[in-house]
Amino acid sequence: MRGQSWVHIGQESLSTDMWSGGTTTQLAIYPETADYAARNFMWRLSTATIETQQSVFTPLPGFRRILMVLKGELELDHEGRHHSMLKPFRQDRFEGEWRTVSSGLVTNFNLIFAEECNAELICLDIPPREEISLAAPLSSQKGVTRLSRVLYAADGDLEIGIGGDGGGTCLLKAGELLLAATESERPSALPLLTIVNRGQGSVQLLDVQISMPQQIGEQS
Repeated sequence: MRGQSWVHIGQESLSTDMWSGGTTTQLAIYPETADYAARNFMWRLSTATIETQQSVFTPLPGFRRILMVLKGELELDHEGRHHSMLKPFRQDRFEGEWRTVSSGLVTNFNLIFAEECNAELICLDIPPREEISLAAPLSSQKGVTRLSRVLYAADGDLEIGIGGDGGGTCLLKAGELLLAATESERPSALPLLTIVNRGQGSVQLLDVQISMPQQIGEQS
């Protein structure tokens, strides 16, 4: 569904590949023509399973990372930096060039973004039979020409209502996402969203926001 530049990405559009420690599913990448292996992207979202008790993360100089656990518990050791213990829906931020070793069998949510960008990953707990309104993006820094925003239903289905002209309603199933981008200097131009959980249990909605400075927006 498209409405005010929002695009619904269903599971049928996603593909899963193997990596040395398990599986990975790319959810979205910017620009859309970018290739992860070529490292020519501004940001990339993915989920992954870690199926070996200990693994070493691929070094990614020039990028920053935010990792959130979806299932299981994960220990991260950033050599010479800091140490983290992550339970479900807890996150850690770190530099892609750091040597990072993980311990634990988990499913996680990964955001990788160029070091020139700013990014936030927020986890919203939507109670059963509740409706909330989601305001405009947090990022409104001067000089930002492009803001990307992704909503990801982590563990349940949600009904998303999109305000403004051309808006509508979308059923966002578990493991699916809504993607929006604006090239306005006023990111708040993105419409208000209404989030409805019609189920019997709480649903975790991940709200990802990535802002790119003016010179990057002009090159894209």
